[in-house]
Amino acid sequence: MSDSPEVFDFAILGSGIACTLTLIAFLEKLRAEGRKSTVTVAVVEKEPQFWRGFPYGQRSSENSLIITTLGEFLPDEEFAEFVSWLETEQPRWMQELRDSGEVGLSWLENNEAAIAARDWNEVYIPRVLYGQFAESRLTAAIEHARLDGVAEVKLIQSEATDVEGLKTGYRVTLRHHDAVSTLHSRVVLLAIGSPPVPPLEGSEGAQGSYFSIENAYEPGLSENLAALQLKLEAIADPDDRNFLIVGANATALETIYMIARRPGLRNALNKVVSLSLGGRLPCKMTRDRFRPQEFTRIRALMTSTGVTARDIITAAEMDVGELDPAQLEVGDTFHQLSCDLVELLVKLDEDGQREFHRAYGMRFSRLIRRAGAEYRDAADELLETGQLELLAGRFVSLHPIAGKEAARLTIGTDQGDVDHPLNFAAVLNCSGFERLSMSSRSPLIANLVRRELATVNDTGRGFVVDDNFETAANLFVCGPMLGGVFNSSARFWHVENVRRIHAISELMAPILVARVCNE
Repeated sequence: MSDSPEVFDFAILGSGIACTLTLIAFLEKLRAEGRKSTVTVAVVEKEPQFWRGFPYGQRSSENSLIITTLGEFLPDEEFAEFVSWLETEQPRWMQELRDSGEVGLSWLENNEAAIAARDWNEVYIPRVLYGQFAESRLTAAIEHARLDGVAEVKLIQSEATDVEGLKTGYRVTLRHHDAVSTLHSRVVLLAIGSPPVPPLEGSEGAQGSYFSIENAYEPGLSENLAALQLKLEAIADPDDRNFLIVGANATALETIYMIARRPGLRNALNKVVSLSLGGRLPCKMTRDRFRPQEFTRIRALMTSTGVTARDIITAAEMDVGELDPAQLEVGDTFHQLSCDLVELLVKLDEDGQREFHRAYGMRFSRLIRRAGAEYRDAADELLETGQLELLAGRFVSLHPIAGKEAARLTIGTDQGDVDHPLNFAAVLNCSGFERLSMSSRSPLIANLVRRELATVNDTGRGFVVDDNFETAANLFVCGPMLGGVFNSSARFWHVENVRRIHAISELMAPILVARVCNE
């Protein structure tokens, strides 16, 4: 370990979208105030690619799409700038999509009319395009800050594994391969993205008997899909070429979309099974998603007294459960349900609102989960041909099958544990992220909790922060680790979309400037 750590005014751990948007806002605030001294900034990232994170960078497929329309994806203040960039760069990125293969060509064909009409509001763009745009904005902001003499930004490719409090800031431990070093910084921002994906409990005994993908984005989605195709093509018995996806979240739907749009992979596959407790995928978004609907139980609560957090979630689940999908999708009622929820939450006192955020927020989000039409259309194609099965149940275990490169699945149902009839040659873990704790598979998260520099909030999804987004003095948090934040500055049960991160970064920028500049 180095005996002479580098010293910085400001260190950011993680360089994904939370870092990128916050650093842009921070540098713009520094320049606007006309600072005379130069602030030194360290950005620590364990992956080779900075500024994108996995959703908008090379670990995600170049053909992965945003989950909502572009009009919903971005805040108004950034939308016009991004559209201008899209249209200026259009010849380049359209050629890149043509060169990417069948999936890119399919997307261009499906969106040809909207692009020609400049109807960007309703387009589900490839996420990589926003990553390129955000990177270009930040690169320019860094250069302008350097030329103005207000900031110097140093990129450090290492994994931050520990943070220790000092009298004048923090010591950050870094690991790069076998080399360990440290840096000191007066102010630290945690922008480390989502926690790790835990391994499937109950699969240990079958490891090695099937092709396992524990994380769709490690090393990358495209690499994993290519390896999956090779694995399936090598299976002698076509009936064994089955692919199990444990979960039905956005990553699961994205993978299903890729399968449907890659003829080689689709042809190599017998069947893909998505196992989840609800046995369903996110609802399809359509252009009719502002259609009014009379939710009788929710409306009754509007005029009731003594409403509780539990009353709200119960009414929402019962009303949504009575929708006829043939007539109206949940995605078409999303905006009305969201507005109704806001109106009902106002009826609760502070403790009631906190309870809803803590206990029922994510339950409400799962109830109204939506997906872009392109993703759901692809899934529906596979459902119609019988190549996709949506299975309701609880993952119990996988068992090796003698003489086969495949495993047998046991699921938990209301009637007890049962074995699925198919043999699975490959399994993808989409079961979600682990809860934050000192037992986390992330050494940084584990050490922050162990050292009591960060306290896990009641949701288990994020850290407790004050109104300035601090988990300790001059130790700030932005991004998914704010899941469950509940204070006077922000109240979100998840912070995993660009709109929310953008809003939080704008709130944090003046606070960070004041702290970094020791005011």
